[in-house]
Amino acid sequence: MFARTLTLILTLALAAPAMAEVSAYATGAVQVLSKATLGARQKSGFSKFKARAKDFHGAYFISKQGDKGSFWVDEHRLEDAKGYAKAACEEQGAGPCVLYAVILPAGAPKGRGALVKGINASLSRDLIRHSGKGDPGTFGAAAVNRMGQNGMGWGYESRERARKEALFTCIKGIDRQTFKDQVSAKVYNQAVASGRFDCKLVVEFKK
Repeated sequence: MFARTLTLILTLALAAPAMAEVSAYATGAVQVLSKATLGARQKSGFSKFKARAKDFHGAYFISKQGDKGSFWVDEHRLEDAKGYAKAACEEQGAGPCVLYAVILPAGAPKGRGALVKGINASLSRDLIRHSGKGDPGTFGAAAVNRMGQNGMGWGYESRERARKEALFTCIKGIDRQTFKDQVSAKVYNQAVASGRFDCKLVVEFKK
């Protein structure tokens, strides 16, 4: 066996056998899904969206009428990015908005073990960077919410301490005010009511 073995345990099934090592996507790519002709403002917005191509998962919506558009990136779930981008687009008052492009994970995953899915680019890169740190036998964990925030803890002697640190850093990173300023009161209240700010563990690893 390798002197440094990284063991991954999905917290949705803590009793499941551990899988050797961990891998995650380090970058993303834009996929255009529509043949619509963009207006000047929409082209400008799409250029900014493409500049965030590494930050999966993302979505760019454009208005059917007028020259409006909006995007959302670095979400753990593509559906959440779509929902926020569409709501922000339609709040501009240009009528119904349609999906123009998305950002999805791309390239070969970094690492040699089990692929961790359902996380955004920020956590993926953190996981690649930090999951191998710490002394042999120590534990790490990561937690996320449905607002794109995440938290990690690694190098702890107990699994419980790693879990607590991951949840603590996830909760600490929540910025409700910024999100509230970006969306309508209706979208914000729906996010709160549906528990999208709540953090939960998604992965654990042992070095």
